[in-house]
Amino acid sequence: MMSLIGQRKRNLLLGILGGALLGAALALGASGILDRKEEAQAPPVQSVVVARNTIPWGTTIAREDLGMELMETDRLPEGTAGVWETVAGRVALFDIPPGTILTEAMSSPWEKPPDGLRLHEYESFLLPWKLGVADRVDVRIQFPTGEDFVVLTHKKVEDMDRENNRIWMVLEEEELLRMSSALVDTLLGAGTRLYLVPYVEPKLQAPAAVDYPVNKKVLALLARNPGYGDQLAKELELLRRGQLEGNLAASDPELVRAVEQVLGVEPVPDRPLDPVDF
Repeated sequence: MMSLIGQRKRNLLLGILGGALLGAALALGASGILDRKEEAQAPPVQSVVVARNTIPWGTTIAREDLGMELMETDRLPEGTAGVWETVAGRVALFDIPPGTILTEAMSSPWEKPPDGLRLHEYESFLLPWKLGVADRVDVRIQFPTGEDFVVLTHKKVEDMDRENNRIWMVLEEEELLRMSSALVDTLLGAGTRLYLVPYVEPKLQAPAAVDYPVNKKVLALLARNPGYGDQLAKELELLRRGQLEGNLAASDPELVRAVEQVLGVEPVPDRPLDPVDF
């Protein structure tokens, strides 16, 4: 009798123990399922560069100023830096507080921007459909003779308004003068157009050679700039301009005369150029 009661107790204890183990296993399984479900629902994250300390305006950003953190992708501002190499060595454009997520727009590659650097707005281009803000482009001019020249090269599209056909670019003084000459050519020459050609891989592709010959008035302005080439460069550009106008005259004799009358310049001389011409 006692052995029967003992056997029942052992069976009861084993049943309780088995139930406890089964309950624990079920609880662990449910917990694992919930954890996997939460992981699947968690938003994607990525590494971002943040300021470890205050970075004062006008100072060069050092590696020691930067840290890395994981942030949810959908909370990141446009242009967020993902590796510190894209930020270190650039100059802060304003005071950057600690913990700030760094973007390219917060810094400049120049220690001091050139004095003649300006943001210019143009409405003279038919914007390519694939063009976007921050793309790099060449500005080219095409004449009715089929001649095609690079006016500006590797310029960044700072902003654009496709609906109103507007684009903004940062230009130096020489680039501004070249654009002015090209705009005059498009206004005076039927069939002449300015257009933009985007780069495919701007970080890997070198800038094109600028070969557009400006008109003589603009060339005279460029010649006053001490940084604009030497005497030979001026002579070559004037020669190319003469060849261009000669080609245009062959297809439309009235065109070059109209250009020269508006600009108030003399025909290209046949003699070698003297320094007094500049």
